[in-house]
Amino acid sequence: MIELIFLGIGVGVLSGFFGIGGGTILVPLLLLLGHEIKDAIGISVVQMVFS
Repeated sequence: MIELIFLGIGVGVLSGFFGIGGGTILVPLLLLLGHEIKDAIGISVVQMVFS
């Protein structure tokens, strides 16, 4: 859970600096961490709500 919080903060900062969608960065990173595609997209949607 802690890794997801730090990952969300990092992706939020990067998407704010560069103006690109957070899902573009977040979903591939979550897949590299071993999450399934449905979980990765769901986490990305929740992250977009808070950013």
